[in-house]
Amino acid sequence: MEERIKTRLSQIVTKLRWVLYPCYFLLVFMLVLYWTFPISAIKGFIAQKFEESLAVSGSKRATVRIGDMSLWRLSGVRLDDVAIRIPSEDENDAAQWAFDVLKIRFGIFSTLFGHPKFEFASRLSGGSISGSVVLTKNNSISDLDLQIAQLSLDKLSGSGARSALPIKGVVNANAMMHAGKDIAVDGKGEMDFSVKDFAIGPGQAVIPGGQMPGGVNVPKINFGDFSGELRFAQGKGQAKDILLKKGDLEAHLNLAVDLANKLAASKISGDGWFKVSSAFLDKNPQVKTLFELVPELRDGKDAQGRYSFAIEGTLQNPRPRLGKSSMPNKVPLTPLPEVKQ
Repeated sequence: MEERIKTRLSQIVTKLRWVLYPCYFLLVFMLVLYWTFPISAIKGFIAQKFEESLAVSGSKRATVRIGDMSLWRLSGVRLDDVAIRIPSEDENDAAQWAFDVLKIRFGIFSTLFGHPKFEFASRLSGGSISGSVVLTKNNSISDLDLQIAQLSLDKLSGSGARSALPIKGVVNANAMMHAGKDIAVDGKGEMDFSVKDFAIGPGQAVIPGGQMPGGVNVPKINFGDFSGELRFAQGKGQAKDILLKKGDLEAHLNLAVDLANKLAASKISGDGWFKVSSAFLDKNPQVKTLFELVPELRDGKDAQGRYSFAIEGTLQNPRPRLGKSSMPNKVPLTPLPEVKQ
């Protein structure tokens, strides 16, 4: 009996050798290939692909500079000292982004099964952006996970001197989305965000369409703290308590969102109020005169100094207007189903 067992074990070990030895040599070969892969040789190719993906209309192309490159997590790359410049119609308005570190990785097995997953992590402007994206076979977003921490807006290099509108603030945000088979029916997710010490100006804001070629002079506006949260399930969303406080302008908004397959076409409706501080109006007589001359502003203030407004339309084309909504029941502030990741 013992002899038969020994013979059987010997046969099994012999067969395993034919499997284990090739696997071992294959693993060693892959590790050697990974450690010796000339990643710097494809740095120019990756920069070119970035430039093509960021191209704008016409012959203008983005400019991407990569300082150093190395492999990251087997199927990813780490890029150090990345500078991205995105042109516009006016060269003075070209946006510029500088990443201390940019890491991108794609999932091998998820890609093989037709749902490629990309992971990313970056350090820029004193903060970080990280997360992951899962795409469908049609290259639309199926799942999104995003974290933004301590991102300083004033360190982001943007428009040129002619139309510069300084923006300051520190951004923190967390977002999760699952589109399902049809985002308009199955979509669910949540997001919360905050911008500490948010402020803009003084400077010029460019009006789209070229109606005012010189732009509009914007005084310095301190918005204070800007925050809000969004939850959606079964294609219906609510943005509750979007707040501006502790600044020249205070505001409150509740918003309902009806998701569409094209997110930009999602319908929105909501009500809110805003209040402008007396000190800001006294420092900016042109703005104060506007509030005194426009009938809706002159007569629309309540006893607490607040102005009501409503907003309708789509995410791509919102239509705000002064006054309360004519359809107050259009904002469904009832509890939504719990969002589970």
